[in-house]
Amino acid sequence: VKIGTTNDFYAAKNLSQTTVLKYNEYGDLVNSVRNKKVDAILIDSTYGKYLNKKFSNTFSYKNTKETEQNFGIAFRKDDKETLDSFEKFFTYWKESGKYKKTYAKYFD
Repeated sequence: VKIGTTNDFYAAKNLSQTTVLKYNEYGDLVNSVRNKKVDAILIDSTYGKYLNKKFSNTFSYKNTKETEQNFGIAFRKDDKETLDSFEKFFTYWKESGKYKKTYAKYFD
């Protein structure tokens, strides 16, 4: 995540079971994925869409479409295992009602 962003705050509160690396610049986030230092990055939707377009052979951006913050996650395009794992987690999180509880706790 980029230090000081809403994604940084979200990750700190909601991703305690995950190793979250923090970067000063968006370019560092991009390079961390491209160089396989991280599996995915949590970014704003506008930048995620930009990455998906500019680096379509590298990134696969998925918009969560669940919050007013409009953040999403970008994965290495060839990392189907991480993408599948995230999609399973996110589906479970929404269907179990835990997403709504988390959203209400932090954003309502």
